Amino acid sequence: LAEIETALKDHEKRATKGLNAFEEDMIFHMKIASAAKNQVIEGMMLIVVPDLIRTIVERKICGTDRSTRAIAEHKNILDAIALQDVATAEAAMHLHLEEIMKVSRDYKTVLL
Repeated sequence: LAEIETALKDHEKRATKGLNAFEEDMIFHMKIASAAKNQVIEGMMLIVVPDLIRTIVERKICGTDRSTRAIAEHKNILDAIALQDVATAEAAMHLHLEEIMKVSRDYKTVLL
């Protein structure tokens, strides 16, 4: 739990300074996968995340406003994990991933 909290604090610290915090965002997700001992997700993230970070940073897909919203979503996820409330943690993560999918769809629409 401490590593997930640290990842969130690092994300928040960079984002509140207006800096790109996507790498810290991904570290938050990787710490959750690691804590869950989900080797499939953890392995997949180790493969996908470096390219994902590079693409999002190069193309400036996620802005500061998205990072600020992500922090609030991450806090909801972390709070549920801390309470060991699996259903709420899953729902919070689902909502967070839906928001990411919206950003992705919006970006794809702009490219077309």
